[in-house]
Amino acid sequence: MPVPTPGLIFSGIHDGYPYIIMEEVTGLSLKARWTTLSRRDREKVIEQSALMLKKLHSLPVDTVSYTETRWEDFMASQKSNLASNHRGFGLEENRVSEIQHFIETTGRVEDISRRVICHTEIMKEHLFINNSKGEVFLSGLIDFEPSMVAIPEYDLCSVGLFLTAGEQGLFKLFREVYEYKGEGAAIMRMLLLHRYSNMKWFLSTLPEEIRGMPLDFLAEYWYS
Repeated sequence: MPVPTPGLIFSGIHDGYPYIIMEEVTGLSLKARWTTLSRRDREKVIEQSALMLKKLHSLPVDTVSYTETRWEDFMASQKSNLASNHRGFGLEENRVSEIQHFIETTGRVEDISRRVICHTEIMKEHLFINNSKGEVFLSGLIDFEPSMVAIPEYDLCSVGLFLTAGEQGLFKLFREVYEYKGEGAAIMRMLLLHRYSNMKWFLSTLPEEIRGMPLDFLAEYWYS
């Protein structure tokens, strides 16, 4: 990986509870520093993040053969529980129906895209940055707890939602460096089917004037 990740030092059980001791990554949370970064430094971080994720997705999936979750079974479960999952977070019924329609009418990227090792939560909180001679660089990626073998779009949905977050031009830059050729709707599909998908919360993070916009618009906003 072009970005350091914390290695495992030791694991064990203490008073019946499992624990792990891991290496420390250097730098500060990207979330804590984001508002202080210049536009060019933000672009540098996005470029490095794209190269990092591209490298992760190129690693042989058999290096994590111990993973328990099978993609096909997981997707079947997510689709079966789609409406109840979103209703459980208090999402309005018209939005639940819109999500169901979106899943029924968009291409089944989950069946045709290649399987890769996914972190599944690429967000500012999990990226660390440092500075050397005035140059900002990624210094760490943490929190592989929910990682799984999935499809690239399953990772890309958190990038657009939490990392670039609709900021003009940043996801386009990420796509170009990563060399992603798919459609924004395919990534949006994975956001709606994600294990931690909570559209009520996701919509609340948007500027108020676009919170009621249809999913096609939001796919463009986050993933174009």
